[in-house]
Amino acid sequence: MVDNRRAPADFIQFWLRKGAHVVIYGALGLSLAAALERVGKRRWFLAGMILVLVAALDEWHQTFVPGRTGRAVDVLVDLAGFVVLAFLSRLAVRLIKRRSLS
Repeated sequence: MVDNRRAPADFIQFWLRKGAHVVIYGALGLSLAAALERVGKRRWFLAGMILVLVAALDEWHQTFVPGRTGRAVDVLVDLAGFVVLAFLSRLAVRLIKRRSLS
């Protein structure tokens, strides 16, 4: 974690980068789930597994880049992005269906 008292710009950059990961990996996961629609309800699980694999490979790749580190916690952040966006998308679909029925 970045100490925000010593470097506020680094603190802001840290949270912006994590937020970008959440949004980008969340969108990737939703795209994967949409592409796996024929699989049925298991598509969410499969999309999550593919997403974890991609995120883990990305973190592993970062270990070879000077000045970068690969951390397992970042894979969890990426997965959390997918879980949050998947939940919000399912909620939105239910609300839209409910409105169309009334």
